[in-house]
Amino acid sequence: GRLSKVISPKRIESDPSLVIGIDGGGSHVSVAIAERTTQTILAQSTAGPVNIRSVGFETATKNLLDAIEK
Repeated sequence: GRLSKVISPKRIESDPSLVIGIDGGGSHVSVAIAERTTQTILAQSTAGPVNIRSVGFETATKNLLDAIEK
């Protein structure tokens, strides 16, 4: 499901105890939201490639946003 369904967007924007991790490349992008102190992953998702040399800026941006919005 969408990251924002697991954690409210307001909390994501304002809670300093949350961190977002993004790992992207030529095959896919993974996004995770975790609690800073416990390092517990609260939500995660994946989407298509984000390497701008492989797929171009627009597709890479779309795929990153897709991963965040899932």
